[in-house]
Amino acid sequence: MKAFGSTARVLLSFCMIFSFATSLKADSNQIEGTVATHWVGSHLFCDFDNLQDAIDAADDGDTIRIQNDPDHFRGETHRIMNKSLTLVGGYDECYNVPPPPSGHSVLDADAEGIVLEIRQSSGWISGMEVNLENLVFTGGDTRSPNTADVSGAGLAIYGRRGSTLVNMRNVSVTDNVAEYRGGGILLFTTGPEEGIHGEMLTIDNDSEIVSNSAIGAGGVPGSGGGLACVDPYDSTSRMARIGTAEFLSNDADLGGAIHADGCRFLSLFMGGPNPFLPTGGIQSNSAQEDGGGIYLENGARLVLRGIAALGFGDHDHAATLMLNEAGNRGGAAYVTGESTELQLIDVYIEGNEADDEGGAIWIGDGASVTMARDGDGPCDDPDEMPRCSVVAGNTAESGGAFWLQGDSYLNVNRTILRNNSSDGLGSIARVIGDLVEEEIGVAVFENVLAHGNDGEALFYSASNSELDIHGSTITDNPDSEEVIHVWATQGFSADVNVTTSIIWEDPAEVDNLVGVGFGGPISPGDMSASSQCLIGFLSEGDAGFSSHQFYSHIDPQLIDDSGRKYIPNDTSPAIDYCVELESDEDMLGNARGTPHQGPPLVAPPSSPGGSYDLGAYETDWGAVDQGDEIFGDRFEG
Repeated sequence: MKAFGSTARVLLSFCMIFSFATSLKADSNQIEGTVATHWVGSHLFCDFDNLQDAIDAADDGDTIRIQNDPDHFRGETHRIMNKSLTLVGGYDECYNVPPPPSGHSVLDADAEGIVLEIRQSSGWISGMEVNLENLVFTGGDTRSPNTADVSGAGLAIYGRRGSTLVNMRNVSVTDNVAEYRGGGILLFTTGPEEGIHGEMLTIDNDSEIVSNSAIGAGGVPGSGGGLACVDPYDSTSRMARIGTAEFLSNDADLGGAIHADGCRFLSLFMGGPNPFLPTGGIQSNSAQEDGGGIYLENGARLVLRGIAALGFGDHDHAATLMLNEAGNRGGAAYVTGESTELQLIDVYIEGNEADDEGGAIWIGDGASVTMARDGDGPCDDPDEMPRCSVVAGNTAESGGAFWLQGDSYLNVNRTILRNNSSDGLGSIARVIGDLVEEEIGVAVFENVLAHGNDGEALFYSASNSELDIHGSTITDNPDSEEVIHVWATQGFSADVNVTTSIIWEDPAEVDNLVGVGFGGPISPGDMSASSQCLIGFLSEGDAGFSSHQFYSHIDPQLIDDSGRKYIPNDTSPAIDYCVELESDEDMLGNARGTPHQGPPLVAPPSSPGGSYDLGAYETDWGAVDQGDEIFGDRFEG
């Protein structure tokens, strides 16, 4: 009897604890209104031991809280079908009224298939929204012959824009391997746009997509090591909005970090204060073939910018596209196909490499790339990544920074181009048009500063191409043989236009301003190089232009001022040189056409007069500290 009484008291105590814990859980459910909360994990008071059981039992709109037990969910795969749910990880136990979760709950498929598939069936009328928070998706592997779906090893999302919504908050997608597409994440539209809801996928500032792979098979290349997006429908809403999430060390045949096939309106806000800390960006990804960081095709449109919007991004820092590698073309990005577009605003594209063409960006077959700066002020602290537009330290066999071919378009504005290199022509850009359809490829550089680049020529304009350089400063590129090279074969043309610029090199180190042709047995085509309002480092007769107006061979008196390299000195003949300029703002955001208010200017030999300064900088007389380091005398010729 005594023993039985003791046992009864133990059972009674256990029941009281269980009742109290249940009451606390009920109270927490009541706080959330009519939406039920389900607990999953190994803890004694969890509602479910298996996450899929909880998903199946949950009603539309319910919340599932997941215990932080790294070994408990190993070897499990999961699926959410036609149901709105919120999955929140990071809880130590199941029975307490929950404090804010800490850490992540790890969902590890242990190479058994997809970690989590989210699918809206084609006949499902109601929309669905899935929120994922404080979770790790890892160990997904779809290479197994027993796996029905072969793409999206970490997270696979199938649905329609405006109807299917998935939101990721503080989520890590890491170490997943997919056959064909989307090693980390697959985003796949199954029908035309439906509804007026937000982006199909959002990824917040605190998430990361790291060390995922997409592997080719059966002659089909693997694409989108970090994220693959497939959308054949002509939708008008944004496909995805991504904050300062980090895409790091992902790998594929095409598009090491991101591959977008027909996906329009991918918006990435990836600013961060330091590229070597986990503050967001597309870094150190690789492609065996093309697009080390990004691969865009079939009308895809991606916008990458350093700014904050609706809680995504960082308003004070530039985005980063850095240290990516491609085995063939496009170290940072490969952009191809009619209507395919990459827009880069306040982005550092630095240290990327392609074995063949386009160390930074390869553009072809009707695609377009625009790059510009939206921020203002000096770019004097690269460690803090201010909102500047910079293309630096990229390398390739040809087209160290940019390679453009076919009827494609490139516009680079308010951008610093430094230390890019190529083994052949075009350390900054190589441009060639479509020789079959006889369509023109166009590259435009406006308000750019180019220095420290290394190659046989900085710019190479080949058959069926047009190269325009406006309001730019090109100087201090001592390892280049010539600034611009023009070549067209018989039946084709190559046109170069340079206006309102400064090209000031050391003639002892750089042989030509404009070089034409290769010689040999190939008959030349129609080649022209014209200039208007230009200060050049060679005499007018030696510069190589086929036509020119208001050309001056005179020291432009460039100085280095607190990170604003190569601005005109206050007596420079480049000041108030010309009557108009193509753009409204200079590199720093100063208004063009600001009249001179300093000491008397050195008069240039040839000038129409006006209020527009030559080069990348319109002198801001109220802000410039002229400094002491004069560069002009180095290049007297």
